[in-house]
Amino acid sequence: MSNTETIFESCPICGGVIHPTTSVREMHFGKRIVNVEGTYPQCESCGEAFLTPEESDDLLRTAARIVREEDGLLMPEEIKRIREHLCLTQAQLEEILRVGKKTVVRWENGTVFQSAAVDTLLRLIDDVPQASAHLFALHGLAQQAKPDLATT
Repeated sequence: MSNTETIFESCPICGGVIHPTTSVREMHFGKRIVNVEGTYPQCESCGEAFLTPEESDDLLRTAARIVREEDGLLMPEEIKRIREHLCLTQAQLEEILRVGKKTVVRWENGTVFQSAAVDTLLRLIDDVPQASAHLFALHGLAQQAKPDLATT
């Protein structure tokens, strides 16, 4: 992560000069703190950093990836593979897991990480076909048939 493009010509807070600065930023997830190093436009006078929305998302993705690695959680691409293996949309997976709207979107784009409990449930429904069928039935949903690769 090294977008060194400045958003402002001068600091809107103090009028100081803004230039790319490499620093470690603390990201807080509840009581947990994750340190992420990156290069960001920062005022040399007051120290304020100015991140674009893309830089903010990259920072979140990096911090969430660190947590996933430390805790042994599924990575975004693994969650997407499980969802696609079950022939589900993101909204349908949210429904059978009973998580909030856009939660699976955030897991799959990497800006948010799943809890250990949900991670375990995702692994279970991936490994045990009866588990996903049970969740569908429990929540009154029709499970979509997986494409038959032998006939395609």
